[in-house]
Amino acid sequence: MKNELALSGERISEKIYPDLFETIGMIRGEYLIRELNQSVLNVVTQEKIGQYLEELCQLYVDEVVWYRFSELTLIEANVLEGTRTQLEDQHPLFGLRGLRRLLEFSDEFLEELKIMVSVYQSHHNLSIFLPFVNDAAQLSEAINLIRGIGFQGDIGCMIELPSAYFDLDNILQTGIKKIVIGMNDLTSFIYGRLEKRNGII
Repeated sequence: MKNELALSGERISEKIYPDLFETIGMIRGEYLIRELNQSVLNVVTQEKIGQYLEELCQLYVDEVVWYRFSELTLIEANVLEGTRTQLEDQHPLFGLRGLRRLLEFSDEFLEELKIMVSVYQSHHNLSIFLPFVNDAAQLSEAINLIRGIGFQGDIGCMIELPSAYFDLDNILQTGIKKIVIGMNDLTSFIYGRLEKRNGII
């Protein structure tokens, strides 16, 4: 079993504990976006994500580097400079987030995806995966869009919703190469309550 490194925008100039972590198993896209406080529709954000991925793909040139598409809640997206549509978030757990939001606001999804296509042209070790997938049908819709725009690398997804867990057999038939179980969110949905942080729910 491989140990994989997860990054949230940290700048590294050399491999982190290469004897322990074989590759980068997750780059959380939303952290790069939130750091700039600008939507992915803005060029400065696109350039930052692209440059960051190129640096990491070059550093881990012999290993697969996995990028997770931005997993923004509506509350987080509403405050970003350049967000075109602001919606009220009735509940942070059940609101429009993850792949639901990416498909709803396809202009943002396509801009983020174009960055992946561009980086992949020179770094074939870049792979991508999708957060908050409802089920196999929704995942297939996203995969068709991804392939249609020209990304040829591996695709994976997160299992954070009970609906995805119970549809896992069909999800595995979509051709994905990686599954990440998001235990915090999956537990929250099973119990119907937000996770407790610093004693606050």
